[in-house]
Amino acid sequence: MNNYYGGDQNLAERIEEAFIEIESETGVYLRENDNEFAKMWKEHIELQKKYPIVVELSEPNNEVYKDLHLSAEEHEALVKYLGIKCEMERMEKKRLYFRGHKDSFNYLIKVVGIHNE
Repeated sequence: MNNYYGGDQNLAERIEEAFIEIESETGVYLRENDNEFAKMWKEHIELQKKYPIVVELSEPNNEVYKDLHLSAEEHEALVKYLGIKCEMERMEKKRLYFRGHKDSFNYLIKVVGIHNE
């Protein structure tokens, strides 16, 4: 990961530039270290493969909405897929939230010279 504590930019600008990388690392971290998240991720991918329409329906402004007809099985898969997707996003946000606290503390250590003694 890039070191975003130094340089001429303010902290908010540096974190904003590093956010995509941090967000990506968060998903990878959760898949590798959180069994519940890894299980949801796997099920999420399986639903995408078995019911490709769930991916299309989860994208905004998609032409697939026009004249849409779902079978009961496809509707059930869509509901399940969206529930899993929502829960995974919640877990990623929680991880990012706590990551922010850690990064803020590290920034204070660097700028103010706080030492953990």
